[in-house]
Amino acid sequence: MPAGADVVILVNPKSPINDSALKDLQVAASAVGQQFTVLHASNNQEIYAAFPAMAQKRTPALALAPDPG
Repeated sequence: MPAGADVVILVNPKSPINDSALKDLQVAASAVGQQFTVLHASNNQEIYAAFPAMAQKRTPALALAPDPG
């Protein structure tokens, strides 16, 4: 990753696993000096709205947190 690059994490705020997963990501990101932004999306409209937000950040990486089940 380029220095100062931002990784975007796209998560469903209704998913019960996201709190622990986001805490783990924060610990990992801090360990390597990486910044990340969390975008919440729980339906198609919110997912589609997230992509322009990522483009504004010139995001080099995207991580998706899947829903359980």
